[in-house]
Amino acid sequence: MQIAVVVVVVVVAVVGGYLISRQITQKRRAALTAVATSLGFRYAPDDPFDTVDLPFALFRRGDGRGVENVLWGVAGNLAVRVCDYWYYDESTDSKGGRSRSYHRFSCSTTSIDAHVPGITVGRENVLTRLGGALGFDDIEFESEEFNRAFRVKSEDRKFAFDLIDARMMAFLLDASSGCTFEVVGSDLLCATRRVRPAELPSLVQVLQSFHAHVPNLVWSLYPARGSSP
Repeated sequence: MQIAVVVVVVVVAVVGGYLISRQITQKRRAALTAVATSLGFRYAPDDPFDTVDLPFALFRRGDGRGVENVLWGVAGNLAVRVCDYWYYDESTDSKGGRSRSYHRFSCSTTSIDAHVPGITVGRENVLTRLGGALGFDDIEFESEEFNRAFRVKSEDRKFAFDLIDARMMAFLLDASSGCTFEVVGSDLLCATRRVRPAELPSLVQVLQSFHAHVPNLVWSLYPARGSSP
């Protein structure tokens, strides 16, 4: 009798958890649809672009990963994509049991009219430590305030100094909030811990602002592939 009661309790808990999860998912999707409409974007619950294949270090983390809830459209003069991204780390305990630890982010991406070495810029957190995992040293700048607040990792120190001039530093210190940025090749990523749908327009604005603060020197020294030098 007791076993039967335990089984019933477990089944009820599993079904209840599933229903709650489904309700949360549906609520988020409805809110994201409304946000997409307000931005003039399109929305898909799945990823029609294989966004996870973009060359960002964040998108190579973990033992498994995925992208969902994708919004896309034009913001200003930029073609922008916004998405929920997740990855998990899988572990095994002493008894052979396997478990997964999930990490969830909100991301916005765009393409840039340049082709640059890889760089990660952000305040000290799990995202900026990606550069360390790839063997890149933290790059120090003349501003001690900036050095205390941010970690910069790049395979090319010269490019880091070309990108992060005084104007870019001021923007990052004043307006970048908790975002971490990656620029690789012709792709730009702005990522943060997963936020509510209502906060996504702000994430798009931060992405636009970072792009607007890229120094003219970068466009001239690192032309897009196929462009005239």
